[in-house]
Amino acid sequence: MPNPSLSGVDLTRAPYGMRELLGIAVTVLLHWRWRNYLVSIFGGTAFYMVLGQWG
Repeated sequence: MPNPSLSGVDLTRAPYGMRELLGIAVTVLLHWRWRNYLVSIFGGTAFYMVLGQWG
């Protein structure tokens, strides 16, 4: 089962938490742009899920 927090991210092995950091960055940028919690939560989650399918 996936860990919903960053405590399980191993920063010493590839991909060094890049998916999680990119997901956080997209979430922050979406919220900064639209100032809407639903847009940032759903957009960031969707982006992270797409990244998870590629890796």
